[in-house]
Amino acid sequence: MICWRAGEKDINTCCLVSIPYNYFIIINCRQDDALHSQAEEVAIKSAGFSQKLNKKCPEAKSSTSLVEKYRKLNCWGMLVSVDVYGCEPDYIRQPKKIKEFMVELCKSIGMKRYGPAQIKRFGEGDLLGYSALQFIETSSITMHFDDVENRAFVEIFSCKFFEPKKAEQFCRQFLKAKSSKVRHFLRY
Repeated sequence: MICWRAGEKDINTCCLVSIPYNYFIIINCRQDDALHSQAEEVAIKSAGFSQKLNKKCPEAKSSTSLVEKYRKLNCWGMLVSVDVYGCEPDYIRQPKKIKEFMVELCKSIGMKRYGPAQIKRFGEGDLLGYSALQFIETSSITMHFDDVENRAFVEIFSCKFFEPKKAEQFCRQFLKAKSSKVRHFLRY
């Protein structure tokens, strides 16, 4: 079970429960024991198997803990996925604005761009939209924009450590979005 804090005021803790065949269930629960127990019960029933789960979700670790874990595991890199919802439509439909977004994101998280960004519009119907790729000295950043729902999906892979939350906050603010979420995966 992986748990993390959600929401700007850390009101909720979200639990990610791994079940067989690589499926996951995400459960929102609060900090009291009764709701944690209900969430665990739902997870077990939904998964269709019995597994002893922790009675409480631990609080999310600070970024300091993440950098410590990154170093301790001798990570080769980290993948950060940022999903951004309710973006300003003009910001995800104009190549010039997308390029500015890419350049400023790299600055924000301390990455050095390697060559120019590639920005292309393609797809059909509901899948029509821009995608962008920027090589960075420590790997790459890809972006995909959904014109229909005004969403952005950003993936940053880097061998240099950076703060996932900082990337999420920058994306949400730059795109004038209503909400966002971030996930990270350490690669070692």
